[in-house]
Amino acid sequence: MKIAILGGGISGLSAAHFILQKNPKAKITLFEKESELGGWMRKGPRTFQAGKCPHLLKLIHDMGLQDALVFSDPAAKNRFLWHRGKLRSPKSLIFPFIPLLLREPFISASNEDESIHAFASRRFSPQFASLFFDPLTLGIYGGDSKKLSIRSCFPKLYEWEKKGSLLKGMLHAPKSKGGLFSLRSGMGTLVDALAKLPIEIKLNTRVETIPNFDRVYSALPAFEIARLAHSSWEIPSISLHVVQLLYKKANLPKKGFGYLIPSIEGQDLLGMIWNSSIFPDLYEKGSLSLTAMVRGDNPVQEALRASQDHLGLGPPDEISSFYAENSIPQFEVGYTRSLKLFEEEIQKKFINLRLLGNFLEGPSVESCIQRSFKEISLN
Repeated sequence: MKIAILGGGISGLSAAHFILQKNPKAKITLFEKESELGGWMRKGPRTFQAGKCPHLLKLIHDMGLQDALVFSDPAAKNRFLWHRGKLRSPKSLIFPFIPLLLREPFISASNEDESIHAFASRRFSPQFASLFFDPLTLGIYGGDSKKLSIRSCFPKLYEWEKKGSLLKGMLHAPKSKGGLFSLRSGMGTLVDALAKLPIEIKLNTRVETIPNFDRVYSALPAFEIARLAHSSWEIPSISLHVVQLLYKKANLPKKGFGYLIPSIEGQDLLGMIWNSSIFPDLYEKGSLSLTAMVRGDNPVQEALRASQDHLGLGPPDEISSFYAENSIPQFEVGYTRSLKLFEEEIQKKFINLRLLGNFLEGPSVESCIQRSFKEISLN
């Protein structure tokens, strides 16, 4: 069987691995428009929750990279919000909302899809939604909690409401085991290992039509596969600047994972990850590595301003940045139905085409690998 994979990010590469596991004699051709494989994986995600990434961990073990795994410092469990001029733990902000939390199990469920902000406002209050749900949405999707769908973005919360209560759902949910993990030399190590699979790889090759193969797996961005399929279907996406700051000698005011900034604070900085606090063994003792996620036209200046105003730091020794264009799909209200119609359209037009990628089940690396595993297992 001749198989084509469109796109050389983690979705396409993991699909190639799963196909070969199922059929070692499969002839696979992978098409990638860029000059290297990996896409967002090489520069973007670097921390993963061990208890929530079984498919990613299995892939790492399959590639023989288990010895390259590094695990987080216990302090990484500490998360913060920037609110009213200070870094604050969410627990320190929850006290005024306790009456709302106690009332939540008695709030009726809605039968409609609604925005994350509307959902949290209805079950708690608009203030609670703005202070807690908004930065959570920014941290995962980089988008507007007043536009994004609770059903599509946080399906567990949507289901918990149907079963009676978010609080009950959280109390009865299995506790996530293990801390955070990464790979010692970065997630590009996994990409490099997958690039050695016995497949034909065509770099610098932009696909203009659906190729004539026995089976085609598209791991292209949503707008790309819609273009190839001559579909009018659209999904918005978010572009972000990612700014890296490195200090040879500096200290943070607190230890932890980092912090997020609610939209009500009116800043272009979405949040900052404290890399060297999460994985101290990966950095020189006394050094400091930060990653800032920024909107707007002046990302480096915004990251520098925040490092000074929020963390009391001086100028960094090294600065680097990149623009993650259209990197995070936005699942707006009504997306579940919209996606279903698009998938049905694809099935009618292309019998041999299967969809992979971050616009289907979520933007996380785990969601992408899980989708690839499921599609290959079913076909």
